[in-house]
Amino acid sequence: MLSRPEIRRFVRPCVIALLLTAIATLIGWALHGSMHPVNLVLIYMAAVITTAVYTSTAPAVLSAFSGFLAFNFFFTAPRGTLLISEREEMLTAALFLLIALLVGPLAARLQVKIRTLEVRDIAARIELQLLEKMSAAITPMEIMVALQAALRELVGLQCVVVRTGKEGKLDWSSDEQNVSDAAQRKAIEGAVAKRDEFVSAETLLSTEFVLVKALADADTLFAVVLVPTTQKRDSESHQHSIDILLQQAGLALGRTRLLTDLARERLEKEQELLRSSLLSSVSHDFRTPLTAMIGATTTLMEMGDSLTQEQQKELLESVLSEAERLNNYTQNLLDMTRLGRGELKLERSWVSIEEIINITLKRIRPLVESHQLLVAMASGLPLLRVHSALIEQAIFNVLHNALKFSPAHSNVQLNCRAEKNEAGQMLVLEVLDEGQGIDESERDKVFKMFHTADKGDRRVAGSGLGLAICKGMIGAHGGSVVIENRPGGPGCLVRMTIPVSDQQGDGSMAIPSGEETDEHDSGD
Repeated sequence: MLSRPEIRRFVRPCVIALLLTAIATLIGWALHGSMHPVNLVLIYMAAVITTAVYTSTAPAVLSAFSGFLAFNFFFTAPRGTLLISEREEMLTAALFLLIALLVGPLAARLQVKIRTLEVRDIAARIELQLLEKMSAAITPMEIMVALQAALRELVGLQCVVVRTGKEGKLDWSSDEQNVSDAAQRKAIEGAVAKRDEFVSAETLLSTEFVLVKALADADTLFAVVLVPTTQKRDSESHQHSIDILLQQAGLALGRTRLLTDLARERLEKEQELLRSSLLSSVSHDFRTPLTAMIGATTTLMEMGDSLTQEQQKELLESVLSEAERLNNYTQNLLDMTRLGRGELKLERSWVSIEEIINITLKRIRPLVESHQLLVAMASGLPLLRVHSALIEQAIFNVLHNALKFSPAHSNVQLNCRAEKNEAGQMLVLEVLDEGQGIDESERDKVFKMFHTADKGDRRVAGSGLGLAICKGMIGAHGGSVVIENRPGGPGCLVRMTIPVSDQQGDGSMAIPSGEETDEHDSGD
């Protein structure tokens, strides 16, 4: 039994056919006095063709028969009856009916083909748009949203995508439209449970109201798609287009799954490499000072009576130096751990950069050895609202690197000045050494944990944490750290930029002006 929408879709074209026949009759009645009745057949022929073009074959045949009866009734003798007295008029009416029956279906079939081509063109456009969206999608959610929009545009109704959750079960919470009742959900779950393998675009369940298709890849069910059953959807072209869209979405979901697996595998490898680098770095950097400390302590214990006071002092200084070196390594590891976990809290306070640098110089002085450490401070430097201990540690790490990787009897220079740029007032700290420098290809890598360059300034073995910690600490204050070539000769320039807070008030909080000073520190 036909439903009301189906009856309406069937009756409407027939009414159009009869209406066009009535219009043709009125036009013919108005013109029959000025032209031969045979020519009036062309008016009815136009009505038949128009009906065929805009409806289908059945209404075109109805238009042909109704036009034949109207022409016979109104324009052939005797008028007002269906009888035809003249043989010529009978032949005309018969030819009209024959031509109408031939032309009407032909025009209807042509219109169906045109509509099919239009539907295919629309489907191809939707498929292309979906491919573009899926090529840029990086998450399954983005793919499913794009698929849902494409199906809605193609079918003209809201299609529902129900994703699978844990253990491959359907997650009905993703059914935002809530179009599925309990019985329908149970039927869909039963159809899914009966299958061990899934193919994308495969029909899992078909009812009077909905068509359930699988969205899958490599036997893995990602979701089920609920497509409302409509006459438009039931056409073969739309069925094919829906299947193509689902197959494309299945391939895209498989791609995202592979990318996720690759990213997870890459992360596991990086974590394993990080652990190996950490163990290698810790074992090397801790063993060296410990060996020296053990050696010096053993010598003191076994040969203490035979050693002079100067020799004993030298051994004790060696133990102290190596202990401070070991403490530095431990502090770096702790700082890096705090940075990595996001546990580094900035306890800001107003402090002068001169105070920070003076404390840093006291810490670095035992490591200067045979180098010349030059410090140039500009006058009138502003106060900083920073975590002073972190800035001190960052400067210490850069100076330590410069001293460590510079040749003996060379200069290491620390410059400090204030600058203004588009971002506001900045405090610039520059550390210059006379080593071999760092290759441009290595400058970004040296800020990574445990990375040491094969050549250049990083040729000496180290933990690979100093610059990484420096960048993290300066970056926590909104600053930046960059590496450049030393101007005027070989070597490296590390520039640290720290923003000056706007809350320092008037100039009374600035450091009093004075002349630039050079401080020379040298080791033994």
